[in-house]
Amino acid sequence: MSTTRSSATRRSPAERRAVSELRAFLEIFALCGFAIAQPVLDVFGKAPSEFVFRGAGAADIVVFGLIVTFVPALILWVIEAVVGLVNRRARRWAHTAFLAVLAGLFVLLLVKEASGLRGLLLAVLALAAGAGFGYLYLRVESTRTWLAYASIAPLLFLGLFLFSSPVSKLLGGNEAEAAQLDGIENPAPVVLVILDEFPLASLIDADGELDSELYPNFTRFTEEGTWYRNATAVTQYTGRSIPAILTGRYPQGQDDPLASDHPENLFTLLGDSYDLSVSESTTRLCPTNLCGESGTAGPTSSGGLGGLLDDARGVWRTQVGLEDSDANATSGFVDDTDVESNTAVAEAEEDQQELPNALGEAAFPQPERFEFLLDSVTNPGAHLSYLHILLPHVPYRYLPDGRLYPGPENQPGDVDNAWIDDPAPVDLARQRELLQIRYVDSLLGDLIDTMKDAGTWDDALVMITADHGSAFIPGESLRGTGLEDMPDALYPQIAWVPLFVHYPGQSGGDGSGSAEEIPPAGEISDANVEGVDLLPTIADVLGAEIPWGVDGFSMLDTDARPTDEKTFYEAKSGGGHVDARERLTFNGADYFPDVLAQGVESILPAVGDPLRSYRIGEGVDLVGMSADNVDVVDPSVSGGVTGTLDQDLLERDVDPDAGSIPVYLSGHVEGLNEPATVAVGLNGRIGGVARTFEWDGHDHFFGVMLPPEFLVAGPNDIQLFLVRDGDLILISPGS
Repeated sequence: MSTTRSSATRRSPAERRAVSELRAFLEIFALCGFAIAQPVLDVFGKAPSEFVFRGAGAADIVVFGLIVTFVPALILWVIEAVVGLVNRRARRWAHTAFLAVLAGLFVLLLVKEASGLRGLLLAVLALAAGAGFGYLYLRVESTRTWLAYASIAPLLFLGLFLFSSPVSKLLGGNEAEAAQLDGIENPAPVVLVILDEFPLASLIDADGELDSELYPNFTRFTEEGTWYRNATAVTQYTGRSIPAILTGRYPQGQDDPLASDHPENLFTLLGDSYDLSVSESTTRLCPTNLCGESGTAGPTSSGGLGGLLDDARGVWRTQVGLEDSDANATSGFVDDTDVESNTAVAEAEEDQQELPNALGEAAFPQPERFEFLLDSVTNPGAHLSYLHILLPHVPYRYLPDGRLYPGPENQPGDVDNAWIDDPAPVDLARQRELLQIRYVDSLLGDLIDTMKDAGTWDDALVMITADHGSAFIPGESLRGTGLEDMPDALYPQIAWVPLFVHYPGQSGGDGSGSAEEIPPAGEISDANVEGVDLLPTIADVLGAEIPWGVDGFSMLDTDARPTDEKTFYEAKSGGGHVDARERLTFNGADYFPDVLAQGVESILPAVGDPLRSYRIGEGVDLVGMSADNVDVVDPSVSGGVTGTLDQDLLERDVDPDAGSIPVYLSGHVEGLNEPATVAVGLNGRIGGVARTFEWDGHDHFFGVMLPPEFLVAGPNDIQLFLVRDGDLILISPGS
């Protein structure tokens, strides 16, 4: 009997190798779960907007979870297996090293979460923990036993992600029933465009008027519609603000921007009576039974599963960094434009070719989803066209004509969504934002032209607004989501947003049954309006009764909100999730003077200057001047000051007519004792002036935007000057 039992339990060499390989994989799998899978899946599980933006369906979400859970361990296991083919002893050391590194990363994550330890001390602690774990693994059998049992943990993390996190709602259908209305009296076409991160202050001058020179199409819209100048967002977070706009209700705690959490919204209100053309960016409020599995009737944003994985790598690198960072899965959202399309448009303009009219391809490059909007707004009658587009949201990369420019990888002066205490990078960012808003203005012009050419403009209800603003104040947060309490200084730029409405019949057409309530074209209204008022206004204009309670009022009822009291829900982030439960009220009249004071004229010179958008900061009068007309001092008097440029246009074959052109230039200056002003010469003219500031490991970094018309084909001559007492000192010669 003993011989038989011994034979039954004896394993062949192949079986022993298989067991050994399985155990090696499970050990790595366990620690990859703690060091990689759990922190990444935790952040992404709380960010369904990330998957919505990437156009991810149920299958994409499941595959994403499987890749994050299994692939890192598989990669490390394959590497050590290859090492073992060369030397089995080396493989054992490689295996132990992988485990030590993963253990150290896990301890790093724990310590960052539980304490304020950062930097070098954190690195030393993580290294010591990793080394200690490696020693225990080699010397203590119970350590290896624990790893075997711990290999179940990654599967639990995956299960929580797929079945218990907010993202799990995207796997459950995200359906909601369309409202059964008694009828719609005035089934006019409805167009709702929600822009993103757009402060009202970036449109207006010190008198509260639109800057018509920079924004001719916003001005044109106002002339044919109504501008609600005192409109405010109800929160500073997109995932709470857009549901408020589309439901007419203030934010409800931790509800996610999904139809399953907000079944009573604009899309379900009109879904049984209207054709829907819907393109959402970071929400999925149009239910699958009305807008399909992807949650949008329009094209989704680029990236897909590959984009998700790129975002995951970025988030994990931030998580295991030695310093604090607000690891937000949605921070890289971008509405893409095809660079080839940009180039084709530029070439056509150069050749003076006639471009297709607005009913076909737009006369300038646009994000793909805006082209979808243009196609949809040509439909007359009971048709809803909806677009939420991530413009003028960061990253800033558009010029007014729609061409792109390579910008900085990280916005200078922005540390964890807060500005450093120096006005120079803030002014640079504001300049780039204003250039991008000029591009948005061009898109608006194309929308108006498209509707007019199709004959749908006069009878349509068209609304243009934004989810919230963004602040450009040195030393303050950009959005206030990471703060215990949002400072009063942020409200003027974060709460006040653009709101432009064109009512049916306002500028022609047969109008609607409530035409007597509609304000005359060209009116600027200072009525107290909030984001929750858009849905009630749409229902009022269409003559539809909303079958659920709302917090907002129709904007046609001028007496609905008679006081200046504003309602705002502070969004607070933590643990990868953003909540907006805290309701605040404030007197809007107390803040509106600051909105005016922070308008366009606070950074750009007065109207009438073709180079106006490129004159910011000190020494702006130099911009555009010929190098022959300025006093250039011999470099020998610089006192050892030298300059270095990060982009080398001297050796690049620049095509000024390309869809992407190098008009952002950065660099740093050595030998200065205090911040200074530098000027950049471009092909014999001063192209830009900037103030230096501490950034990117340099005491005197600078960034500057150059006028595109100063570029020439082929290599470009760049010179860097130090501006001192009105003189220019050459510190970086060109060709």
